[in-house]
Amino acid sequence: MRSQSNYQHPVALELKDMIKKIAFLTLLIPAIPCWSQPLMINEVAAAIINSQVDDYGEFEDWIEIYNPTSQDIDLGGWFITDNMDKPAKWRIPATNPRLTKVIAGHYLLLFADKDTAQGPAHLNFSLKKDGEQLALFRLEKGEFVLVDSVSFNQMPADCSYGRCPERNYNWSVLKKPTPGKQNICPASRKTR
Repeated sequence: MRSQSNYQHPVALELKDMIKKIAFLTLLIPAIPCWSQPLMINEVAAAIINSQVDDYGEFEDWIEIYNPTSQDIDLGGWFITDNMDKPAKWRIPATNPRLTKVIAGHYLLLFADKDTAQGPAHLNFSLKKDGEQLALFRLEKGEFVLVDSVSFNQMPADCSYGRCPERNYNWSVLKKPTPGKQNICPASRKTR
């Protein structure tokens, strides 16, 4: 005769075993990377004095958008803002897809220079070197949908704030900005 306290129904034992297997398998599945979204703000430079120039030879602050997908995405008609209360602060013109398309696996620079007459890649606001928040929105069924956002603090001159692909796309200050290219992040400090 079985002791009531040690007896477990065969279905309960199978269920326990299945739960253990599922728990183990979930440890093997890598975390879903943040690049599962269609576009991302990848790098920001808010205190450009003597480095990256725009297409007019001017030193301008910039925002880099990265397309991690396998399809080109046109930013024309999307919105970018430095004020979360005003998602429609700047609508990226849809007049020239050649200048607003983010090619699959590539980058597009937007210049935050308050000089929209210079083309669709030039925004109607500038970045605050003391820090602020940026957000990229698109319209879906008449509603603003947040695609990506970033907040940054005061930035040293001619540095940028960018995502580090080798660190799960966490953000870091980059002493050598990489506009239009994959970010090169400082080496991680190893703990003892």
